[in-house]
Amino acid sequence: MRRNQADPDASGRLGSRDLEGKPRFTSRDQLEQLLIRGTVTATGLFSGGGTRFDRTFIMKRLLETLVGTLVLLTSIHAGAGNEELYGTWRLVTFTQTIVATGETTDVFGKAPRGFINYGRDGRMMVLIVKDERPKPADLAKMTDQDRAELFRTMVAYGGTYTLNGKTITHHVDISWNQIWTGTDQLRNIKFDGRQVILSTNPQPRSQDGKVVTSILTWEKLD
Repeated sequence: MRRNQADPDASGRLGSRDLEGKPRFTSRDQLEQLLIRGTVTATGLFSGGGTRFDRTFIMKRLLETLVGTLVLLTSIHAGAGNEELYGTWRLVTFTQTIVATGETTDVFGKAPRGFINYGRDGRMMVLIVKDERPKPADLAKMTDQDRAELFRTMVAYGGTYTLNGKTITHHVDISWNQIWTGTDQLRNIKFDGRQVILSTNPQPRSQDGKVVTSILTWEKLD
């Protein structure tokens, strides 16, 4: 009869085994059951006088099991958090608020356009543009003023990312202005249904030095 991977194997241990003979766990429940089983086994040995194994050895192995299980549980929890983030998001709003006055403005107009993608490979890319931008008739006839205005009305960069609870850090390795290249861009992150809200901590604005917070609201694409 074939055993289900969730059933104990022939040695009484939970889960299937890989090609090297190591246990393979497929769920948080399996790991928790393994932890309970390991604790019960060790307790039984102690209550029986510990005649089969040295007690110090048993305690050492139990501690290793506890630590290893906690690490794996943490890894599973982190993976579940990332699952909600993976994919492409469309920009809904991009606002900036002056901390001292509470005044809020739409940075790139009322209808900015943009997309941000978070991949399972740990990489991200983002492109944002203002709602109204110049559209030169011919690339060969583009003026310096056109180029400057197109540059001022966009944000684009890419790199790797680290999700850590309520914050996400973009480790930038390419950027539209080159200034951000090689920097870490920290954002507060909040999930709200099919939307994710990224915001900055208060920081001086480049054009006038006023302390502001920026909030970008994104909607998940199907």
